[in-house]
Amino acid sequence: MLGTFHELLEANKVVILFVYGMIFFLMGFGILLKSRQHSRFKLAHSLHWLALFGIVHAFADWGHLFIPLQQAYASEQTYIILRTIRIVINALSFMFMFYFGLSLLIDTKGLDRRLKVFPLAIFLIWLVQMIAYIVFLDMVGDELWWVRMGDIWARYLLALPGTLLAGYAIGLQRQEFIEAGYAEFARYLNMARISLLIYTLAAGLIVPASSFGLARIVNDQVFSTVFGIPIETIRAASGFFLSVSILKVIQVFDMEYITRIQESEKTRAIYDERNRIAQDLHDGIIQSIYASNLELEVVKHLVKEDPDEARNRLDISLKKRNQIISEIREYIGELKRIPKTQSFKERIEALLDELSVRERLAVKVECPDVDISVPYATSYHLALVLKEAISNVLKHAQAKNLVVRMKEKGSILHIEISDDGKGFLLEEVEEELAGNRQGLKNMRERIGSIEGNMEIKSVKGRGTSILVTVPVGG
Repeated sequence: MLGTFHELLEANKVVILFVYGMIFFLMGFGILLKSRQHSRFKLAHSLHWLALFGIVHAFADWGHLFIPLQQAYASEQTYIILRTIRIVINALSFMFMFYFGLSLLIDTKGLDRRLKVFPLAIFLIWLVQMIAYIVFLDMVGDELWWVRMGDIWARYLLALPGTLLAGYAIGLQRQEFIEAGYAEFARYLNMARISLLIYTLAAGLIVPASSFGLARIVNDQVFSTVFGIPIETIRAASGFFLSVSILKVIQVFDMEYITRIQESEKTRAIYDERNRIAQDLHDGIIQSIYASNLELEVVKHLVKEDPDEARNRLDISLKKRNQIISEIREYIGELKRIPKTQSFKERIEALLDELSVRERLAVKVECPDVDISVPYATSYHLALVLKEAISNVLKHAQAKNLVVRMKEKGSILHIEISDDGKGFLLEEVEEELAGNRQGLKNMRERIGSIEGNMEIKSVKGRGTSILVTVPVGG
């Protein structure tokens, strides 16, 4: 029974070699396709070496499969050259595996990065040895002796320490994955580690048969005789499990990327919320406090001239201060809302009373008799924009008259706030918008957030008009 199984595997050795190469090629190709450049895992920074190993080793194995087919058609010299090239490619793939293990270990342990030249140095020593065999040794009747010796030494010098180091380094990554919250990938790291250790024995220790040293005792022929299966079967199996485990592990980079995007979105949401709070405080509460301070300035001048009037104004100011305190409490408790029973025109009138505008200016509000239906969010932002605009008139314009016009055309609400104050240069507005002044920037951002437009017109000495248009539905 065992003999039949052995004969079956030997008869299908070509298929095994092809699958063996395909396994490593797909692993290397899969790693290269996976984006790892933004990953924080140490494994991500070394995987390109493993990908190179997989792809180059696949071509070396396929060469072992297809080069013998050329023997019947090519000259003997060409055939020997092809076999030599295959051995060099195979050794190069083992060097990449060595680089992978050493690079990962250096990053994990914080070792001297100059150690990374070690695999290249060993490869060059092997290559010099290979050339020496070809040039100085002449094995009569065995022209491919140096090919076998080159393969043996490539496995001893590069494959054996390289795969052993890679298995050890991959095992060290488990702690980092667990600490990062990806413990479910630790078992695949274990699978990769065990697969590499098996591959170390199958590809690094069990070499082609030779009369040289350990290769006389531990070689592919002895293994096949003892266990009844070709060593390529073990290499293919360990390569399969290595590929599966690595392709599973690299999925963590997608999860990590999604997590980082979510963290970025949370950070942006926090920033936007802080910005919104700053706008609300500036456009609402701070303007109310400023208006109250203006009233207290008036009271200060009336104390000596008209104490009774000063007392009345002080009582009004105290009531407004208490109202501001209530607004702050409501805002902290996320209770601040525009009353749903209050029309938009009534909201404008309430703003004018809150800021005591009529006591300082002649105010005219032009609004249609039919109440304008304004959505809640739009009404909230418009009220704060109007509050900022009117506060600016009180603080800076030195105006005598203020006009607020509202009209609805189709589904667009048009609002104009005009004064006959001193005006300003439009260049000054652009400088304020570009600088750190919050007022006009907040106004423009609020209007933009409700898909509206704001235009400022001003002439020095002839006043200012702010034109706002916002959609309010059909």
